[in-house]
Amino acid sequence: MTRFQTLLIETLSSGQKSGVLRSDLAPPDAVALLISLVQGLAIRWSLGQRAFSLEVEGARLVSCQIALFMHINPLQKAT
Repeated sequence: MTRFQTLLIETLSSGQKSGVLRSDLAPPDAVALLISLVQGLAIRWSLGQRAFSLEVEGARLVSCQIALFMHINPLQKAT
């Protein structure tokens, strides 16, 4: 496991302990999802002839993924 992955796991674990992130979230799985998201984005950008802003699209997708990790999902509409 890389140092970066370990740091992400520790950060996500801390978020769980503070109640910000869902308790049913396995930090190693969440890290795998985040890293896969970034790798997939880079492949799309590269194969798509860099037709979109990597920074803008990356921020949007990471924000969506983090929201799904949260205890209270800000993307969910109130009923």
